[in-house]
Amino acid sequence: MAQSQGHRPATPVPETYVLQGAAVRRWIGLAEIVADQTRDLVDVLNVFPVPDADTGTNVLLTLRS
Repeated sequence: MAQSQGHRPATPVPETYVLQGAAVRRWIGLAEIVADQTRDLVDVLNVFPVPDADTGTNVLLTLRS
């Protein structure tokens, strides 16, 4: 396992690859909208490995938390 270099990455990361908090929050918000719209469909399709029909609900609740 590589040793930590404090708060800096071991390899410099170009600015274009750094996630911005506002962008991540926006993505989560959009993902929540899609998960809410498709929850019932995903729940019905959920049959493997256990047909408990709650995967869509679990995804939505995870995004909301």
